[in-house]
Amino acid sequence: MSEWISVKDRLPEERKDVLAYFSEAGYYVTSWFKWDTMPEPLWSPAIPAWGKVTHWMSLPEPPAMSDRVWFLMRKAEREPDLLRKAAILQQAEGWRRREAREKEARHGTCPEAR
Repeated sequence: MSEWISVKDRLPEERKDVLAYFSEAGYYVTSWFKWDTMPEPLWSPAIPAWGKVTHWMSLPEPPAMSDRVWFLMRKAEREPDLLRKAAILQQAEGWRRREAREKEARHGTCPEAR
């Protein structure tokens, strides 16, 4: 992971998720945006009790995933119904676990393969 960057030095790319450090709450994954009429950037999600963002860093690359899991994750992102979204994410997690078990079995690291 990269080093913490002060918001006084520079802000991350607008609307890009980063790991941000809030003065009163610690760190959270968030992004920022700003309209012309706003005096300061708005970090979202965030609540005033968290304090101000003082530092941020880029998120690491996500773990590699198969085409099937990638497709399900993208499908879930576009699903407006929360119950259907949860079902799609559960299906994606099931496939991810299955693929991990198969990979472990191929490489001899899975207890069931011994």
